[in-house]
Amino acid sequence: MTLALEYTNDHRSFVAKYLFERRERVPTDRTLHYKAIGVQVLVLLLACFAAVEAQNIALLGCFAFLLLALLARGLPYSRVAKNLEAAAAKTFPTRKHRLEVSEKGLNEFVEGIESFAPWSSVHTFAIVRDVLIVQLSAGLFAMVPRYSLAQSSATVEQFVDELRRRGVREQAVTAT
Repeated sequence: MTLALEYTNDHRSFVAKYLFERRERVPTDRTLHYKAIGVQVLVLLLACFAAVEAQNIALLGCFAFLLLALLARGLPYSRVAKNLEAAAAKTFPTRKHRLEVSEKGLNEFVEGIESFAPWSSVHTFAIVRDVLIVQLSAGLFAMVPRYSLAQSSATVEQFVDELRRRGVREQAVTAT
């Protein structure tokens, strides 16, 4: 029995791998963004209050300007997300992969390079943000994004069934 999965990895796969490695509650990007903005707004509001108490109008104006600039740049999140997506796409290369799942293990082909991992090297797996993350020995990973599978490929569900059949432990990762 051999499954063949053909897919493209991009920056979203690397984000999912990072979240898998954290092994804790995975906050959404939106949550992280608004938490960071909230802390900065709080600090600037306290600075404005301190400037009012000190009766320093110039400093108050400076802090108020920074507060308005922060809100103008950071809201709404959808605009910020588009900019982050564009920056991340430049950082992480997009590569086509072919992963063959056989009785012996996993064969991965990427840009003319073949890697093999026997089943004894496959430790855990999880689906994070629609990417199947498979943890291998030596700190290596196979990342199979569901959203970029080729039409002719096996499905992620078939691969997950095979992982379970082989006794590979499923790692729970929750998103907040």
